[in-house]
Amino acid sequence: MARVTLEQRRTTIISLWNSGVHNAKTLHQITSIPLSTIYDYLKKLKNGISLDPLPRSGRPRKLTPRKRHHLGQLVSNNKYATCSELANTLKNHHPNLDINRRTVLNELYNLKYRKIKPKSIPLLTDKHKQRRIEFATKYKEQNWNKVIFSDETTFQMFQNTQKVFHKVGT
Repeated sequence: MARVTLEQRRTTIISLWNSGVHNAKTLHQITSIPLSTIYDYLKKLKNGISLDPLPRSGRPRKLTPRKRHHLGQLVSNNKYATCSELANTLKNHHPNLDINRRTVLNELYNLKYRKIKPKSIPLLTDKHKQRRIEFATKYKEQNWNKVIFSDETTFQMFQNTQKVFHKVGT
């Protein structure tokens, strides 16, 4: 069953009120809206008060939903980007936007992104190093211009210290 939004509830009650249905229990039977909510709505309608929600207190959000979506796309395309880089990219795409790296981090946290270290891959052991030296001395005279390498990998010389963004639940 589809969820009914508060806006749909208010619209339903207003239309029934305008069509002459003023009894709370009748409205409850027709709409299945809780009686306490209907009593609140009817009290406002009898006093001529609008059912529209009042403006909320607090600072308005810096990013609109569209800009927040753009930020999510930027992170999914480059999970190694820093918050400062993401803030600069957003500033370049949206010239009127003045955003701090900390705001970017907060918005990413709201989008369920977390900054974590990637999975640890063990460093080369002495045995690995010895086998590489044996391979190199064995094939020292090989003509490597006629060899095709089909598997490539990247590695870091030391332990990984760079953090990446990871979406929780994926």
